[in-house]
Amino acid sequence: TLKLFVESAIVDTALKVENAADWILYADSHSCALLKEAAMDMFVLNQTAVMKSSGWRTLKESAALLAEILQYRTCLTPTPSNDLDNMDVSSLRNQLEDRGLDVDGTRDMLIRRLKGEPRDRVANRANNSVPNHIIQE
Repeated sequence: TLKLFVESAIVDTALKVENAADWILYADSHSCALLKEAAMDMFVLNQTAVMKSSGWRTLKESAALLAEILQYRTCLTPTPSNDLDNMDVSSLRNQLEDRGLDVDGTRDMLIRRLKGEPRDRVANRANNSVPNHIIQE
């Protein structure tokens, strides 16, 4: 989709140390999993510089995002390729694409979709304009 293309382009061309905090906020609010992960990687690799940026003043007001960054920072270790909870967004999207499933959404949405959780299937079908009375679990 266009959203995924633009998200990838931002990661490749616009994401910089000076704006990583801004992109974390943007990606979180717009369910841009790849951009959020790349911006968080940028933070992990350049923590001091990112914390000096103007966007950091806004980001540090979000306790939830700070907790997520801290957890992300402490969990960056190689994991088995079948451990969905620890896969990067690109790997999750590749698996979804291989299964013919939607690749858009937050990281948590991608994981739920791969795990086949009913709530996500219903939401996914509802987004595709299938009337609720047709959706069956």
